[in-house]
Amino acid sequence: MNVDEIDLRILKEIYVKSSRDSIPPKPLIKAVGIDEQQLADKLEILEKGGYVKTKGDSANDHSLCNGIYLVMLTAEGRELLRKRKEI
Repeated sequence: MNVDEIDLRILKEIYVKSSRDSIPPKPLIKAVGIDEQQLADKLEILEKGGYVKTKGDSANDHSLCNGIYLVMLTAEGRELLRKRKEI
């Protein structure tokens, strides 16, 4: 998977907010400077790449437009940040 600068910013923000636990994704919109749809799409791609795990439920008020309401950095995500010297 080709990881771009926005992907790295998303991963780093997740790490900063909680390196081991799940967090709600909506605060990432402002922190990374992208819109909700773009974040939703990026999180789906990052999950397919093994860098994050997500939980979704379209009925949750805290969900993104695609239903994701929690996101967590995986060991692979942390390792990528280390390799890129982001953490």
